[in-house]
Amino acid sequence: MDQSMEYIMQMISFGGEGKSLVLQALHHAEEEQFAASLEKLQMARDSINKGRQAHAKMLTYEANHQDDFRVSMLLLHGADYVSNAEDMLELANVLVRIMKKEKGER
Repeated sequence: MDQSMEYIMQMISFGGEGKSLVLQALHHAEEEQFAASLEKLQMARDSINKGRQAHAKMLTYEANHQDDFRVSMLLLHGADYVSNAEDMLELANVLVRIMKKEKGER
């Protein structure tokens, strides 16, 4: 597996893991388990950050291999996964804050 494929697979893996953790966090919040929810959101943030790091490495790789670099559907899929997970995380943070506020928790 070449280096670009490794970065792509990291983007998909960490983005997917982040998305899954966000959904788990929302489930915990729905059950009013806010400490567990916040823990899952932090885990999601960590995973998504790893996906963003892989994306940054991919951009550097592309810059250094312009002559033979190809954009693939897999690359687009990986970038999309990380981006969507970031969006979900931001939305989930707001939702959990609202849910906590409604229950009188800080």
